[in-house]
Amino acid sequence: MADLQKSSANLTKETQQLQEDTQSLQSHHQEMEAIVMQIREMQEISQKMVNNPNSAEFYFNRGLSHERIGDKNRAIDDYASAIRLDPNFAPAYHHRGILSNEIGHRKKAIDDLRKASQLYFGQGDIENYEVTKELSKNLYELRSPGMKGQEKVKTLSSNTLLVGGLFS
Repeated sequence: MADLQKSSANLTKETQQLQEDTQSLQSHHQEMEAIVMQIREMQEISQKMVNNPNSAEFYFNRGLSHERIGDKNRAIDDYASAIRLDPNFAPAYHHRGILSNEIGHRKKAIDDLRKASQLYFGQGDIENYEVTKELSKNLYELRSPGMKGQEKVKTLSSNTLLVGGLFS
């Protein structure tokens, strides 16, 4: 009887582990499908760019796809191209600023976020103006004396989460 209970307990544990593994595989499968979808979107945008190479919007959208799959450098390059084609493209500065900070280029991030803030304000987009203004201020304060290191990181992290939520 004890062997039967032990076998039953092992079978229950193995069944639970199998269910967890199955859920994990399903989650990975969904992530891979999302990446494939982003790659297809990038290919479609790139095809459209052949006929319209001066579209800041196409570069920006391709940058978003690169950003979604974690290719920060290519995303930054596409945002830079969008800005070159349209110097008033506030979202391109905004996204490039966020990614520049993530790869350790804080000064560039501050400059881009400040520019995005100015452009958003001029375009009447007060919500994004406030977000970028606050982000650039917090990034600047990370470099400035007066705030303790942990306080600075907490402030930056909370604002980064706010911005991430706006664009996901």
